[in-house]
Amino acid sequence: MITIATASKRLRISEEHVSALLKNTGMSRSELAGLLNINPASLSRWVDPKNKQVPTSTTYLVLIPLLLAAGVKILVEPNESAVQRHLATFKSLGLLKEEELKNEKVKRSLYQALAVQDSPEVEASRRLFLKLQEAWKKVDESMWQKR
Repeated sequence: MITIATASKRLRISEEHVSALLKNTGMSRSELAGLLNINPASLSRWVDPKNKQVPTSTTYLVLIPLLLAAGVKILVEPNESAVQRHLATFKSLGLLKEEELKNEKVKRSLYQALAVQDSPEVEASRRLFLKLQEAWKKVDESMWQKR
């Protein structure tokens, strides 16, 4: 039996996140709504701080990679113990040297990568997209077999 963990709702997609996505991608609100196949009014309700409405879980999982790919910072920094645990592994494997961590750009990239890896929301989004990819491949293959 396959069990699928539900994404925790720690990650809140705010008006600032959506605005940054639109700015970074050059999309309008109506274009984003069209891409998500939702009513533009729904998008406005999600980002209204006075309104507690949130996207459906599927739309929420779709927004995560769109935001991350657009460079929008939506994930919290990993806690220091998680970072140290990963660093110890990387160092023991020879993948990271202590002097590399003195470079702010390398350190920032590492923290960002760890935040992505440790996020249950990102993991749920990845699982969804991998399953969708497999499903579309099967659909495409079955279409060609019927000819």
